[in-house]
Amino acid sequence: MDNQAIDIENLYNDLLQIDRKFALETRVKGCPHCGCVLHSANYPRVPKGLSGLFYISQVVRVSFCCSNEEFRRRVTPASVRFLGPKQYLGVLVVLLCAKC
Repeated sequence: MDNQAIDIENLYNDLLQIDRKFALETRVKGCPHCGCVLHSANYPRVPKGLSGLFYISQVVRVSFCCSNEEFRRRVTPASVRFLGPKQYLGVLVVLLCAKC
């Protein structure tokens, strides 16, 4: 494995840790709509153009759903790995734009 691949891997792992911190903060606060407990409702993402770079199990978007049976709203914490609902890795888009 070359140095560039290792750097991308380390960067991704660092960003994953930041996303986990955001997820923990969101879960501790509870549902922003009703205050109930949040349950995990993660879903896989396959980044466009990079499907061969990561295993699908590595690219999971952290998400939660409200435990209130009548409400059941989804809560998705902020992410430094993804651009909102888009399937692009946010950091790569920013780096490519900065390079131009």
